[in-house]
Amino acid sequence: MEYVIETTAVSKIYGKKSAVNKVSMHVRRGDIYGLIGRNGAGKTTLMKLILGLVRANEGSIRLFGSNNLDEGRKKVGSLVEIPGLYKDATAYENLSRFSLLFGTPQEEIQPLLEFVGLGDTGKKKAGAFSLGMKQRLGIAVALLGNPEILILDEPTNGLDPAGIKEIRDIIIELKNKGVTFVVSSHLLDELGKVATTYGIMNNGVLVEEISAEELRAKCRKSIKIVVDDVEKAKAVLTERHPEIHLETAEGSLKIFSDVDDLSEENKALVQEDVRVYEIVTTNESFEEFFIEKVGQEQ
Repeated sequence: MEYVIETTAVSKIYGKKSAVNKVSMHVRRGDIYGLIGRNGAGKTTLMKLILGLVRANEGSIRLFGSNNLDEGRKKVGSLVEIPGLYKDATAYENLSRFSLLFGTPQEEIQPLLEFVGLGDTGKKKAGAFSLGMKQRLGIAVALLGNPEILILDEPTNGLDPAGIKEIRDIIIELKNKGVTFVVSSHLLDELGKVATTYGIMNNGVLVEEISAEELRAKCRKSIKIVVDDVEKAKAVLTERHPEIHLETAEGSLKIFSDVDDLSEENKALVQEDVRVYEIVTTNESFEEFFIEKVGQEQ
């Protein structure tokens, strides 16, 4: 498995608070890695650690399979927090100034502006741009030099539905061109439209990494059975259906496979002296899965 970003037990401590706590993250080439968490979960700090904007207290980071982070970061573009734009300059002038800093050719500028939908802004100053236009210009800046990875921190935050769709379309088109993404967000439904892998953060800890396919499987229709003996119930159902897909929890189990007749399963459990208190069909949402992982907001 090729990881273009890999962190091992990386931590960042401010005073007595661990903003990032022993995070081991794995981003494969071609991923759109959705970093999910509430405000203050540690998403932005983790991104800054990868970009070298802050120094880790412990742990290690590898980019493109190498410990040479200076070389690796040359192939990484980013938009973290608000775009740092020259408000008194046009979109073209902004990219021109940044291209001088990055050492990229001026010939890249107009095609990039066209790509992000800012090719016809003319002499309009960036300070007069809408929030969506500023975000798209920030992405254009991040794309200077044709990076292989883009790290975007809440790129759709504060945008209207049209602006959100514009950013989403840009991300999808770049992914189709081979760009790998790390995108942070707390808009679960929106991130669900593009992400191929998710990293769920809470209080500085990476609670879980899960692929989009695995997440869809966990959030699909299931049958919850509440019993007095979970292990015995599991054994009974597994013997009856060797290919069954189920998970256990305290006092209950969930079946993710199709079951023709629930009354027959209930009868089989009762005959084996398993008390069945409840059988209910559930369809867990992405939001419910997220809350289950990080708990209710205090």
